[in-house]
Amino acid sequence: MKIFVFGSSLTSTYWNGAATYYRGIYKYLHRRGHSIIFAEPDIYGRQNNRDIAELDYADVRVYRTPDDIPALLNEAAHCELVIKHSGVGADDEVLEQAVLACRSSRTRVIFWDVDAPATLARLENVPKDPFRKLIPEYDLIFTYGGGQPIVDHYSRLGAKACFPIYNALDPDTHHPVPPDPELRCDLAFVGHRLPDREQRVQEFFLHAALLAPEMSFILGGEGWSGKTLPSNVRWIGHVASGSHNRVNCSARMVLNINRDSMAQVGFSPPTRQISAADRCRRRREDRFGNAPSRTAATHV
Repeated sequence: MKIFVFGSSLTSTYWNGAATYYRGIYKYLHRRGHSIIFAEPDIYGRQNNRDIAELDYADVRVYRTPDDIPALLNEAAHCELVIKHSGVGADDEVLEQAVLACRSSRTRVIFWDVDAPATLARLENVPKDPFRKLIPEYDLIFTYGGGQPIVDHYSRLGAKACFPIYNALDPDTHHPVPPDPELRCDLAFVGHRLPDREQRVQEFFLHAALLAPEMSFILGGEGWSGKTLPSNVRWIGHVASGSHNRVNCSARMVLNINRDSMAQVGFSPPTRQISAADRCRRRREDRFGNAPSRTAATHV
């Protein structure tokens, strides 16, 4: 099957936490014999902060302006499957409408929501949101996790069918590595500074640092440069995907903090928790076989 995808970015995790989710999905679809074309906009400095120079499982099309979109849509219309991910970051409303014109007897069109709780909250708060009337037009709705409440909500909005696609671990990319002395700490949290998560970071991570001045904490992610941090918290900036394992394997504990909407109805564990938990599982099995042990990865 030839699959054409519009998404935020496959090549960069810079301000783009969905990249690792996309990479695992499309890499393994390619291994099953499918052909992937992934169109991503050149925005937010992502092309200057690529984690991966070239991909052998997808043909990546980086477009610079909205004027490039019609040619991409024309190409998409000749594929068997067209996927529009949520949160592309540029021209989302245009693409949500435009991809539907690709539908034909041979081409199905799917909307894949990678932030369903936030999308659905927006639709409830803004009844005239233009995306609401488009939902019944898509052949399928996929969501990044979410469980039955998300499926039911999309069904009430007229979705023909809705299927959650849950997180999984890619052992090719996320696995134990030797600890890095520069990243040794008691607790690490990696996440960008976002308005609907900052208060939870303050409560569960920064306040914890204040309560445990004898311990060391590492904060990763973009946007924290102007934030006042406790003296025992070290900000290390953007953590590229190639450094995820080093951070996870160097910290005594790894914390994930969800955005408000995902914390309410996210249902399934987030990407970062699964990748960190694999480090704990393998370390436990190396030492104790299948004996139970406390994991060093948690989330709130």
